[in-house]
Order: sequence, then structure tokens, then C-alpha cells
Amino acid sequence: LLASGGGSIADAVLAAAARGRIPAEPVALVTDRWSAGALEVAARHGVPALVVAPGDHPDRRAWDSALADTLRAVRPDWVASLGFMRL
Repeated sequence: LLASGGGSIADAVLAAAARGRIPAEPVALVTDRWSAGALEVAARHGVPALVVAPGDHPDRRAWDSALADTLRAVRPDWVASLGFMRL
């Protein structure tokens, strides 16, 4: 799951998955902000959370690469963007 903000969409998706309403097993939540509320949501649902912040990388290309590397590392079958506001 990719999320940037407060995590309300992530909360709804994780709750639905826990109830079996979404046939998925979330493997991680990745955000681009250390202050994202989605990190707390992931913790509450027992889902590992990772931060790939643009400011931690010298430029957009390096950040894009780090994000791709992070996604490859968690090996998801699907990636869902839940309010992840990067173009």
C-alpha cells in the first residue's frame, strides 16, 4: 500500500482486508512522509511500514529508484495507491 497522508483510506482498506471483504493480505505500507498518519494506521493493523522520503534523496530520480527498490524488497503481488500524492 502506498499512502501519504492521515491514513483514512489505508485504515478502511486494512480493516476490509482483515474482515475478508478484500481478498488481499497487505505486506507493507510505504509512505513518502515521516509524519504521515498512515504510519500509525499500519502499526495499529500490524502491517510493516516503511518511509521513502524525497528529502532523504539527492533528486527525484534517486527517490524514484529508492521507492522502486523498496517495493521490490517487500515483493507485493499488487500495489495500491491510497492517497499517495506524488506525480
